[in-house]
Amino acid sequence: MAIDDMENAVADNMQVSYAAWNWWILHGSQEDISPQMSAVRVPVLIISGAKDPKFSSIFLKREMIKYFPLAVEKAMEKFIEEKQ
Repeated sequence: MAIDDMENAVADNMQVSYAAWNWWILHGSQEDISPQMSAVRVPVLIISGAKDPKFSSIFLKREMIKYFPLAVEKAMEKFIEEKQ
């Protein structure tokens, strides 16, 4: 993934409101959409924070690979800082 694309992905994620993120953690992430995963026909990139205590790279890879066996996983070693 190009650095500009990665920076855009991080910036988009950082704009999520606290309320929306909490809703996702408490409710949205509990929804089982696994039956629909076999219909995904695009390349999948799993991006994780190498030091993320809640969603570790190992956890995300283990959980996602069963649905996306050809997925590519990228653990980010450091936070990408905003351009000044």
